[in-house]
Amino acid sequence: MDDITRGQIQQLLAFRKHHGGKIYWVNTSSGGSDDANNSGLSWQAPLATIARAHALCTSGKNDYIIVIDAWTGDTEPIVITKTHIHLLGIDNPHTPYICLSATGDTDVLQIASGALNCEISGLSFGGGATHGGILLNAPTGTWIHHCNFGHNYAGNTPLYGISGDGSTNCADTLIENCRFYGTGNNSQGTITGNGISITSAGNTFVNSIVRKNVFLGIPGIAISLDHVLGVEISDNKIAMDADTLGAAITMGASCLGCWVDGNSANFGDTAAVNNPYVDAAAAGANSWGINIKAGVTIMPS
Repeated sequence: MDDITRGQIQQLLAFRKHHGGKIYWVNTSSGGSDDANNSGLSWQAPLATIARAHALCTSGKNDYIIVIDAWTGDTEPIVITKTHIHLLGIDNPHTPYICLSATGDTDVLQIASGALNCEISGLSFGGGATHGGILLNAPTGTWIHHCNFGHNYAGNTPLYGISGDGSTNCADTLIENCRFYGTGNNSQGTITGNGISITSAGNTFVNSIVRKNVFLGIPGIAISLDHVLGVEISDNKIAMDADTLGAAITMGASCLGCWVDGNSANFGDTAAVNNPYVDAAAAGANSWGINIKAGVTIMPS
């Protein structure tokens, strides 16, 4: 689902009625209640927390959690452990107004090892000072799309937008059509480190895709990967914080079988001097197509 509107939610309600699964409504800002007698199955009587909605969901049923309004209310990190869960904000997914912010130094949302084929969309994430918006902790089949990371409206000063836990593998992740806002280059964002940072040992990102995202003023590296296998990085647009080597995409020495193509990066309104793309792996370990620096195709350093 690309754009989540009230009309589409009504269509979704009708679909769920005939195809199983439930829709839980959440309003963490006002009007929600986690009272034991409150089912949360009506938008007029929503639950107060995403955690309560997740507890009521059943794995494998394609249950939906629809967030009407949010600011805080949950205890972070909010942990997704069930399968086939859809966590969606109801507004235009490119607006930042349904925000999930950390009240302490922690990740806002954690997709854990029990999670399979879960969807996250239409939400704006803050994050703790040494953490980020979403932590991938060995899930499979996660689809993150049309979300904002580090928008100043969400508050906090997250270190990352999305990061990975290297304890065990996660596979088949798709991250697309998201926006990452850093503190640099007049982007008015709040991310202080990397946009997407998955670098820990343990092959933490396998057969996954990062495509069609926008990175604005990320102070560190927009997409920083290491110990990953078979990852596609394509068609991302990156306005760098500075003319820094590898600031757009950096592939570590243990990246294998990756395909990098169609990405565009530059700093400011003149041509960057340094190569924004770095591949530290052995020759031929990964494949690079047409990636652009200031309108000119360039191979990685």
